[in-house]
Amino acid sequence: MPRPLRAFFVLAIAAYLVTFGVTVFGGSGTQGFFSEWQLGGDFLPFWTGGALVADGRGHEVYSKRAVSTRQEDFAKSPMRYSSAYPPPLYNAMALPQGAPYAPAARTYQFLLALLFFAGAALWASALPELGDWRRPFALALALSPSAFIAMMAGQLAGLWVFLTAAGVWLIRRGKPLQGGLVLGLLCAKPSLGLPVAGMLFLTGNARAFAGFAGGGAALLGASLALHGPAPWVAFFEWIGGGGLGKWSPAPDRHLTVRALLTYPFRRGDLEPTMKIVAFLVALGGVAATVRPAFRLDPADPRWPLRAGLVLAALLLALPYMMGYDAGMHALAVGGCLIALRGAGVERPKLGAALLIALFWCPVLFPASRFLQFSLGSVVAIAWFLWARIDAVDQSPYTYR
Repeated sequence: MPRPLRAFFVLAIAAYLVTFGVTVFGGSGTQGFFSEWQLGGDFLPFWTGGALVADGRGHEVYSKRAVSTRQEDFAKSPMRYSSAYPPPLYNAMALPQGAPYAPAARTYQFLLALLFFAGAALWASALPELGDWRRPFALALALSPSAFIAMMAGQLAGLWVFLTAAGVWLIRRGKPLQGGLVLGLLCAKPSLGLPVAGMLFLTGNARAFAGFAGGGAALLGASLALHGPAPWVAFFEWIGGGGLGKWSPAPDRHLTVRALLTYPFRRGDLEPTMKIVAFLVALGGVAATVRPAFRLDPADPRWPLRAGLVLAALLLALPYMMGYDAGMHALAVGGCLIALRGAGVERPKLGAALLIALFWCPVLFPASRFLQFSLGSVVAIAWFLWARIDAVDQSPYTYR
């Protein structure tokens, strides 16, 4: 590993440990280090939803009034939360209810950080074509700005990175059914699970897609067995009542085609039209990735980039995707590095620059908010276009 890169990772590890210590152990009681933020961050609404389920009030999990009232029993927060995940998350959070909030929040943040690092290591193992680039790739993912943001916000990004890496690891080792089963657990967050399912379907991996369906069904069955149908009835009533359509958090933090095209026009007359335009543009991006990846053997060195770009296109087509979930692009990023490590990629310096920009794009949101323009989305789309135009058609079988 080059000395400057080694020095960067040493500094990044030190920064991560300090930030983790301040985030998890700073403050007192249920108060976080920052006076306006509770310990655990977004763990509070997750834990509150679990408490409602454990109380036998599963029918109230998606009631903003019920969540806002119940959260006061655990921690003071300036935010009035509401539930936006399907019931399995709240089923899981119902199990340890009775434990004090503060140690539960710290345990949660420790486990998610551990899962993020374990997922990064699994990604390196799933992409042996990276050779001696595997360690830098894993460190860059584990210490990325998206990992920092997820840790500070108390978000579940580490779990999603781990599940995606484990599923791809199994698929690349000739176990598509088992890999799909693991990936099916991403149905706990449909905005990530659906693009992964779409990638499996559009690349023609029928056995992995069947496994995904089985994993999703198992998640549903476990949820119903644990706490009955009431949370699910409430969930579908919330969707039917327009709850999901009204959810529009922090547009400056999203990395999607919609964020790029609608942010300057939000709450204006042109916003509905631009949403349609964004959908059509994103659909064209998905269509441009399918043919090179269709029925390509996952053991093929070209598969990570080609299948990864199908997934990347589907993620860019989402209505919302926060920067802390940028680790979901790990498959395509790894594929780009494999292509760069091989021979014949056009404009490799441009590709390297865009990968560096993609690494940093989750922290561009203050500038995006100031400009009322999604800079992170510009970076993500520019990287995607370079990868599709310059790298996909190469055949990286010979490595330097």
